[in-house]
Amino acid sequence: MGSIDIMDIETSKKKVVAFIMVVFLTSMIIFLYNACSKTIMGLINSEDYIFYTWGSIPSFFALPVIIYGDVLCLSVLLPYSLKTTPALLKLIIPATIYAAAALVLGFMLSLIISIYPLGTNYYQCKATSIVSGSHYAKSKEMCKAREYSIDSEGETQK
Repeated sequence: MGSIDIMDIETSKKKVVAFIMVVFLTSMIIFLYNACSKTIMGLINSEDYIFYTWGSIPSFFALPVIIYGDVLCLSVLLPYSLKTTPALLKLIIPATIYAAAALVLGFMLSLIISIYPLGTNYYQCKATSIVSGSHYAKSKEMCKAREYSIDSEGETQK
């Protein structure tokens, strides 16, 4: 029987953790991009009916940091990780500074968006709570029509 080197086990553990992190971060990037870009594009295009949650702006600003973390974890899996990982580790401080700035600016911009344009150009449809998002429409009639169509769809499914 051959002996198992402890360094091989440690290296294997690191690679498994890095692989799990790559899968998690990549799925997080895809989810946040799809969820946040729909909201942001609805605001930019001034659509008639949008769903807005205050966390979508800071989350969208955090995407570059999440992509950096994904690349960092991916570099551990590469065969030449001894060269790439130290180079990527040098970027941790700038990425942390960007993350903090993105978080602060994202929350401030989210507050501004809640006041204007949502507070002036849109009517808020049924809000469930401050943490969950709200639906906004250009007029009360659009909210009522949308609410009626959702209610009528629910009744037909029963």
